[in-house]
Amino acid sequence: MRTIRWTVSGTILAIVFAIVQPRFAIADTFQDATWAYEAGDYTTAIRLWRPLAQAGDDRAQLVLGIMYEDGQGLDKDLLQAHKWLNLSGAHGNGEARRLRDRLSKLLDQTQIATAQALAQDWMARFGRAVTAATEADRIAATAGDAGAQYSLGLKYDDGDGLAQDFTAARKWYRQAADQGHGQAQRNLGVMYDTGRDAKVDGAKAAHWYALAALQGDGIAQQNLGTLYQEGHGLPWDMVRAHMWLNLSGAHENKAAHRLRDALAETLSKQQIAEAQALARTWMAQHGQAVALDEAEAVKWIRRTARNEDGHALFTLGMMYEIGHDVPQDRPVAVLWFLKAAARGHVGAQYNLGAMYFLGYGVAQDYVEAHKWFSVANVTGLKKAIVNRVIVAKKMTPEQITEAQGRARDWMDQNPKRQPK
Repeated sequence: MRTIRWTVSGTILAIVFAIVQPRFAIADTFQDATWAYEAGDYTTAIRLWRPLAQAGDDRAQLVLGIMYEDGQGLDKDLLQAHKWLNLSGAHGNGEARRLRDRLSKLLDQTQIATAQALAQDWMARFGRAVTAATEADRIAATAGDAGAQYSLGLKYDDGDGLAQDFTAARKWYRQAADQGHGQAQRNLGVMYDTGRDAKVDGAKAAHWYALAALQGDGIAQQNLGTLYQEGHGLPWDMVRAHMWLNLSGAHENKAAHRLRDALAETLSKQQIAEAQALARTWMAQHGQAVALDEAEAVKWIRRTARNEDGHALFTLGMMYEIGHDVPQDRPVAVLWFLKAAARGHVGAQYNLGAMYFLGYGVAQDYVEAHKWFSVANVTGLKKAIVNRVIVAKKMTPEQITEAQGRARDWMDQNPKRQPK
C-alpha cells in the first residue's frame, strides 16, 4: 500500500480548504492562520491555530497533528502528532482518524499508549462535554448494562466521540464480555490477537473468539479458524480450521468462503469430510434459530389460492436468496426452500443442493448437497445428476454411501412427493 506523506504545504492547504466553512466565532482567526501558512509564516500560523485547537476545533487539531508529524514549523514529534489527530478524531473528524490510524503503524505499543495518555490528559483538562449519547452510555455502563459497556468500549476503541484509548476500550469490553456479550467477546479477542493495549496473546484471543463463536458470531468463527490454521494460541489443526471457516461462511461471510476454499485445496477428501461432519454436528447443537415471517408466507400462499403451495414457498425462498423486495438473507432462503422441498418442489430441492455445495446460507456440506441433488433428480429434474457427479468427485466413498442413504430415507418418508 502506498504511504502518503503530508510534507507539502499545498497538501495541508487542500485539507483545510476542503473542510466545512469556518465557524462564525472563529472564522477570521482560522483564515488568518491559513493565509499565514500559505505565505510560509509557520510561526504565525501555529500561534493562531493552537488556541483554536485548545478550544476543541477539530480542523485546527488536525492541522497541528500533521505539522507535528512532518516537523513543519514545529519539532517533529510523533506522539504529539498522534495526540492531536486523536483529539480531532474524537471531535468527529474522520480524516483525522484515518491519519491517526496510519501513524499508529509507525509507533510501537508503548508509544501509542503514551500518546493516548496525552490525549486523555488533554480531555480531562480541556475537553468539552461529551455527546448526550456517550454520556447516556457511560451512565448505563457504570450501572452494569452490557450493551452500553460494549458501546462505550467501541467508542474508545475507534476514537469516535471519545479520544481513542485502548486501555479504556479493553476495560469496557471485558465488563460486557463477562456478561456474555458476543460482540464484546469478539472485540476483546481482536485486542489480544493484534496486541492492542497488551502484548499479543494467542491463547487469550482464542478464548474470547471461542466464546463469541459459540454464540454464532461469524467474524469470531473466521478468526478462530485462522488461529487453528496458523497454530497461533491453539494447536495447529487444519480440520478444525476448515470447520470454523465453514461455519463463518454460513453467515454470508465472503472472506470466510475464500479462506475455506483456499484451505480445502490443501486438504484430502477425508479431512474435508471430517471437517464438514464437525460443522454439521456443531450446527445441530448450536445452530442459531432463524425466525420465519409466517404471516408473510400465508400472504404469498393465499395469493396463489393454494394453501401450503410449494411454488409459493419456493418463490419466497428465491426472494430472500436474491434480495427481491426483501433484504437478502440466504439462511432464511434455505428455510423456505426446505419447506418447499418437503412439498415436492424440485426447484427448491435443486437449490438446496447448490447451497449446501457452495456453503451459502448454511455450512458447506457435500453429503447434504449430494442428497438433495439425488432427490431433485428422482423428483424430475434430470440435470441435477450432473451436479451430483461434480459433488461426488469431492467426496469420500463413505460420504457418498451416507448421502445415498439420506436420499433414500427422505424419499421413503415423502412418497407422495415423488413422480408416479
